[in-house]
Amino acid sequence: MGITYECIKNVMNEVPTPCYIVSEALLEKNLKRLRSVSDQTGCKILLAQKAFSMYYYYPLVGKYLDGVTASGLYEARLGYEELCQKQVIDSGNTAKRCENHVFSPAYRKTQSDELFQICDHAVFNSFSQWTTYREAALRAGVSCGLRINPECSTQEHAIYDPCAPGSRLGVTLENFAEHAPEELKDYCYSIDVNPINGTIGAGQILKIDENEYRITAVGEEAPVTLAGLGHCTVNFNGASAAELPGTICVESKPMPDIQVGTVIQILEI
Repeated sequence: MGITYECIKNVMNEVPTPCYIVSEALLEKNLKRLRSVSDQTGCKILLAQKAFSMYYYYPLVGKYLDGVTASGLYEARLGYEELCQKQVIDSGNTAKRCENHVFSPAYRKTQSDELFQICDHAVFNSFSQWTTYREAALRAGVSCGLRINPECSTQEHAIYDPCAPGSRLGVTLENFAEHAPEELKDYCYSIDVNPINGTIGAGQILKIDENEYRITAVGEEAPVTLAGLGHCTVNFNGASAAELPGTICVESKPMPDIQVGTVIQILEI
């Protein structure tokens, strides 16, 4: 049921102003939609606290979402204290642990230890940021990621565009070749992608230079991301079903070294 003008007028006559008016029914309706998306896809959906930080409703939010995101210590504390500490998210019969994620273009050294103690996942904005904070984050058991700047703008307003020329948000392609830390170089590749002819399926061969691996399973999204982005995850585990939709599983054999000039092909047999 929506909120009518008469309803708002009656409420405004009864409560002090300024105030926020929230339809709990509509909020829960939207939360149920998000939970449905999460259940059907296997993805995790987090509350962006910058968009909605009315912590009175965090217990309700926690029934449906998987956690919160923050951009600094105080936002992270809000999510940790008002949602993650108080709420065990229950999806069906399986209790899920609330996750507290943080990303900031610039972290403060004086706050990093406290921040990593209350966060589950931290995204770093640059290789230098990773080098500075990795020990503190890993020591606290935090999983870590890097923000990538794909340098592909999708809007005309540069002020709101994280990929605008001169943007300092995320790691750009040129940073990978020369500035990647030693421990990350094994994961940093620049790939020339050729068009995909036909479909990708189990029984085909993944060929990496002269090494051949029989494909055992293909996630439903893997061909899409491979064709559109030149990206997929290859799991050398021999699984008969892909655990994640963007994964291609191949037979369980040692992974070869990938060098500049390595050729990766998917072949029919």
